[in-house]
Amino acid sequence: MLSACVAGWARLTASPESNGRAALFGALAGLAVLARSDVGLIIGVLSLWLILKKRWTAFAIAMVAAVAVVAPWFVWSWQRVGTVVQSSAAAIPSLVAYRIQSGGDVWGSVLFPIINYSFRYLIIYPGVALIALIVGALFVRVGRVRLTSARAARLWLPLARALLIVFVHTFVRWYPRGWYFAPLAWGAALVAGPTFAAGLAAPIGKRFGVWVAVALGLIVIGQSIKMIGQPEYKWQSDMRAGAEWLAQNVSGDETVGAFNAGIYAYYSGRRVLSLDGLVDWDAIEARQEKRLLDYFVERGGTLIIDHEAYAIGSFSPFFGARTLEPITQLPTLDGTYGPIVVYRVK
Repeated sequence: MLSACVAGWARLTASPESNGRAALFGALAGLAVLARSDVGLIIGVLSLWLILKKRWTAFAIAMVAAVAVVAPWFVWSWQRVGTVVQSSAAAIPSLVAYRIQSGGDVWGSVLFPIINYSFRYLIIYPGVALIALIVGALFVRVGRVRLTSARAARLWLPLARALLIVFVHTFVRWYPRGWYFAPLAWGAALVAGPTFAAGLAAPIGKRFGVWVAVALGLIVIGQSIKMIGQPEYKWQSDMRAGAEWLAQNVSGDETVGAFNAGIYAYYSGRRVLSLDGLVDWDAIEARQEKRLLDYFVERGGTLIIDHEAYAIGSFSPFFGARTLEPITQLPTLDGTYGPIVVYRVK
């Protein structure tokens, strides 16, 4: 949807007087926001182009079309759960805020790992596209050539807006995750092609461009082989094993809790409550009241399964009067978050 939206924006910039293109851009923008709400940061800044060009009619039409697309979701959300705020937007960032407010070694244990993670993924996710972009820009600079067209130069805008998404998730929400860097990878790839092609027109590009392209291809092949043989998120396999344990040891009428519920629920076929609040606003409220385990028991829960770092580390300050009793520990391939433990609520 983001690709379609930016394509609609590019068509609109080519003919900003077209009301039909303005409406199409607005509708695609609304659909993109419904798909991923943080994409709204990209769309919002792209829309500033219409304001800077004083295309007020096109801007108004685009905004009306976008609102018409997203409004039904807001109305449904308000009627269904009494808020338009996404629980996924508040679930984990509120945990980080609590850690910061609690004091202690905030920089070493909270902020630096978050910032370091973000800078690492700024390189990992764009990957080869980032290398091609940098090399192409250097070829353009050294060869003193220009990008082929103003429209190609505008492709830098989505990349800049994708960086804004990373900034917000890192320094405002304090919760960067790999999937938040997907728009950045897309934005880098979008602009890398025209930039690298322009660099190939320079004398240095004609001399070394083919070898750079071959090297980039080998990097892609090597990285693909590495990822197939050694997936990055081994803890997902551990969760899958935990789900299989639930399927074998928990009856279908029991309710289980987890702080990362998706994999456990999907592969176990059991009812698993999302205790981190990612899809459960009531869990967030119970956490704020420090009665999270009481809430779980009220929902009929008895067992909780998750990595020890989440159950005992991140969420234990919100348990309230009840405690967890470990009943079994499962072997794991990835020790980043400790073992997966099954607990009984006491």
